[in-house]
Amino acid sequence: MQRASIVSAASVLISTSASAAFVGYSVTATTIPSGGQNLVRYQLFANFSGATDRALNVFNLSLAAGSTSAALCGFNNPDDNWSPPVSPASTTDSFLMWGNTSTPISISPSINGDCLVTGLGWTSSNPPSSPPPTPSFQLAQFVLASSDAVTRVFSLKIAYTSGIGAPVQFGETTFALPAPGALAVLGLAGLTRRSRR
Repeated sequence: MQRASIVSAASVLISTSASAAFVGYSVTATTIPSGGQNLVRYQLFANFSGATDRALNVFNLSLAAGSTSAALCGFNNPDDNWSPPVSPASTTDSFLMWGNTSTPISISPSINGDCLVTGLGWTSSNPPSSPPPTPSFQLAQFVLASSDAVTRVFSLKIAYTSGIGAPVQFGETTFALPAPGALAVLGLAGLTRRSRR
C-alpha cells in the first residue's frame, strides 16, 4: 500500500489572533486494492497551530477555479450515505466526519449518492462542552476508482476559536484530490512525500 501526502499551495485567509491560527488543509492518499479493482482513499485534515484551537464547523464547499461540475461526483459511496459509518470505518467508502467516525455529525444540505453539492457544510451534531485540543483532525474520507481522470480542487471555509470562550475566527483555503493517475506524475515531480509501510 502506498501513501502520499499532498500539500495545498493555496494561501490561507484568516482573521488575526494572538494565538490561534488555522494553517490549512492537508490530504493523504493511499492506494487500496478492493475486489479486483484499485481504489484511492483520500483523507482530508484541518490543521491548526495552537494546542487549544478548536474547530466549530466547516461550510460553503465550492469548486475552486478550473474545476468542472464533474468534480462533485464519482465518489465511491456504496451505502449512499455521507455520514460516518456506524461500524469501524470502511477503507472503501466515502464519508464526512468530525475528528473520528464515532462522532455524530450534522450535514447541510442533506446529501446522498456519489455526489457532493456546492454550499455543503458539516459539524459535530453533539458538540462536547469542553472539546479536546485539535491541532489536526480528520474532516472527511473520499474514495475514488484508480481509473478516475478528474482532478478535484475545492474551497472550504472553517470557523474556529483559540479556546473555550474565545472569539470565533474564520479561515478559507483550498484542498485538492488529484486524479488518481496523476498521483504517480506528482510523485515524479517531487510534489508529494511518499513512504512505504
